[in-house]
Amino acid sequence: MIYSNTLEIWEHHWGRFMYKVIMPEISDGDDDITLVGWLVSESDIVKEGDDMAELVTDKASFDLPSPKSGKVVTLVKKPGDKVMAGDIMAEMILGE
Repeated sequence: MIYSNTLEIWEHHWGRFMYKVIMPEISDGDDDITLVGWLVSESDIVKEGDDMAELVTDKASFDLPSPKSGKVVTLVKKPGDKVMAGDIMAEMILGE
């Protein structure tokens, strides 16, 4: 079962709610975003605001901050992948 709104997606999985880390919109028309690498690993504990990933466009590089505090369960995208606003980047269990 999946619960969603424009900012958050939750999925009930093994009795826990998995929080989906979504790629935010960076700027209008910026479709060429590449995931350079992850700054976290699966099973890492992160705090809200911690940098999770490094991304680059043809204009700039930037980090993707964690939107919530919790445990990283799955890194969905791989380094070198092209990403777009709305893509699921990672999954977390909150409050771990």
